[in-house]
Amino acid sequence: AAGPQQRGRRVFAARCAGCHTVRGTDAAGDAGPDLSHLGARRLLAAGTLDNTPDNLRRWIAHAQQIKPLTLMPSFALAPRDADDLAAYLATLH
Repeated sequence: AAGPQQRGRRVFAARCAGCHTVRGTDAAGDAGPDLSHLGARRLLAAGTLDNTPDNLRRWIAHAQQIKPLTLMPSFALAPRDADDLAAYLATLH
């Protein structure tokens, strides 16, 4: 059975890769920032939030409320998908 990081990678491929790049994967979108080293960043959302799993889930779900002028849409993900996506993104160093 796949663990959270593997499931999160699949969520990323389905929901995020159209806009974001992660080097070494098929994700090559260019509308949003390159997330290749997101797990190593101290801040999220162009310095708006500390990089924590909770803030990452909040940002994905409520980007438009947190930073109204962002191009990032708010995504209504199932709680498990949001947790898995955050687990995957945390591995990107």
